[in-house]
Amino acid sequence: MIKKYLNYFITIISIIIYLLLIFYYQLDSNHLKELKYVYILAIPSFMLLITSFLVKDKKERKQNLILYLIIYVVVLIGFVFSNARSSSGYINNNIRHYNYNFIPFKSIIELLNSPLGLKFGLYNIIGNFLMLTPLSVLLPLINEKFKDIKKYIITIFTLIIIIELMQFIFNIGSFDIDDCLLNFLGAIIFYIIIRKTMLIRLINKLFMQLTIDKKIGQITINIMYIILILISLLFSIKNLYDISYDYQLKNAKADLSNLKCIEYEKTHITDYNNYHYYSDCNYGTSIIKVMDMNYDVENFIKSNYITEELEKKMNIKKEKIITNVDVKTNKEIGKVLIADTEYGNSYFYNIESMNITQDGIIYDYIGYLNDVKNKTNNVEIDINPLTEIAFVSKDNSYTIYKGKYYQMLICAIGDIYTGTNNSYTLPLDYEINSKSCDYLNNLK
Repeated sequence: MIKKYLNYFITIISIIIYLLLIFYYQLDSNHLKELKYVYILAIPSFMLLITSFLVKDKKERKQNLILYLIIYVVVLIGFVFSNARSSSGYINNNIRHYNYNFIPFKSIIELLNSPLGLKFGLYNIIGNFLMLTPLSVLLPLINEKFKDIKKYIITIFTLIIIIELMQFIFNIGSFDIDDCLLNFLGAIIFYIIIRKTMLIRLINKLFMQLTIDKKIGQITINIMYIILILISLLFSIKNLYDISYDYQLKNAKADLSNLKCIEYEKTHITDYNNYHYYSDCNYGTSIIKVMDMNYDVENFIKSNYITEELEKKMNIKKEKIITNVDVKTNKEIGKVLIADTEYGNSYFYNIESMNITQDGIIYDYIGYLNDVKNKTNNVEIDINPLTEIAFVSKDNSYTIYKGKYYQMLICAIGDIYTGTNNSYTLPLDYEINSKSCDYLNNLK
């Protein structure tokens, strides 16, 4: 009885931690975190399994199966909804359009030829195929009516519709007939394989019949159970600490008590985010504390903890740097490489020139980039704030930035783990679509 309620308690705690890590905890930028953190729910699953070997009551075993189902639904929520959440901290106004694909096999072909690499494509295809397969085991064991394939098919079809409706309502993901086909086929094929082979007997025996009566076997099971509890506690403490630390970081307040004004004079602090930052005070080497971190005044301004209220307390003033951008378009120019870096290449397309007026001085942007590359210019020009993210593709293969003077298209190149990207600065009248990256990348 103690094990039974301990299983329930650990399962609930594990589910809470998993959901927090998937939907709240943002320090880990791994885009596959919904898969990475599955181990948290695997531990209570194993605990349920091994303790069931000591139980002969089928009713209690079915209760464990319901817990398996709940754990599976939580993992399903993680896979379906966390993928659409950006893990990149700088995307604060991420807008994803709800797309549609009604052409069978179109998305599968695109994924196999994805600019993010074959690994990314296979992950999505295999993931969609396997997504509902656990139900082919759990549903017939929990309720006899699901041994009727017609009722099972209706249930799977209904679940797929619910998932698509949820994605539509919350504007997450997209309706893709290929996703539906893969989900449906995976669930049905596994169901048929299980029902038509010896697997059905093995599954029934493992989850409903297998018991260990011998004392040595029971001692072994209890030792395994204690080890799993210790592992579960260890991971729970670690993950809860990480979540707690992340929460404290997000809500940390800056300690300005060590901030000393050496001399009351207008002092230039730094140029950042298209602003000159000044203060009425010269703070010298004063330190600002945020939890266990120390910042000088310049780095504090560039941190996430600066607020308008703190700027007033520190007597900080801002003056905008960039005042105008003059973009000249020419449809005969085509694709022009303007910069190459370790992260990829930057191009102008159908743009003849871009001049930036900074503090009354006009800079040719291409010339400026060449000067930076050759280390002959110390002026910093940051034009990113002139654009904002307008669209992110479902597979993260391209991002569209919109601005007052131009637009930008960022195209992923190569494997998602090791690849780079090409960025294209485009005239405002250029119509970007899902084929634009392929077209622009292939231009000479």
